[in-house]
Amino acid sequence: MSKLKSFLALLLLLVTGSIHADDNISVASVTLTPGEVSDVIINCEFTSENITLYQLDLYLPDGVTLAKNSKGRYAAGTTYVLSDRHDEHVVSIAEREGFYRFVVSNNSLYTIEPGSGELLRLKVVADNTVSGTQNGSIKKFSMFETDETEHAMADVTFEMTNSTMAIGEVKTEAGPDAAGNAPIYDLNGRKLTEKPSSGYYIQGGKKFFVK
Repeated sequence: MSKLKSFLALLLLLVTGSIHADDNISVASVTLTPGEVSDVIINCEFTSENITLYQLDLYLPDGVTLAKNSKGRYAAGTTYVLSDRHDEHVVSIAEREGFYRFVVSNNSLYTIEPGSGELLRLKVVADNTVSGTQNGSIKKFSMFETDETEHAMADVTFEMTNSTMAIGEVKTEAGPDAAGNAPIYDLNGRKLTEKPSSGYYIQGGKKFFVK
């Protein structure tokens, strides 16, 4: 039985790449506001000083997509932001059936700074069909050293919550009468001195929209 377990463990390494105990990724929960851009922040911890590229598959719930620029393309700044751990790298994005594949590389074999913290920030947009809390995930995250040694990391799942679903929503042209003189806030929780002339605001525990 022990020989069988050893064989299965070896087979797993051959399939998934070498797994290092100190290598891991994490993704913070994401707050979505329909029609607005939200950040998916991927944090990564590793110790090797020879990592030159990595790849990952991003899965998003229905109604959430990667942001595009005015020309309808995936682009730096609009779709993603590289951390200064490897800001000289290039990102390639392929849209597959049900997920997005990212490959982050550099032809000059510049290495990625080891340690922990933010590695990649992705920009996503939710439409009005997204409700409550949904799950996104990062799968098949692998980093590669200059000698092509692979560091495969475990898949991670993260929550994506529609911020407007936590409170009631009422659409109005002039604003709510029932809220009376209750304080007014924007969607980020900042107190306003008056109702905005257009867009969303919160008053009396409800979310309102002014056209």
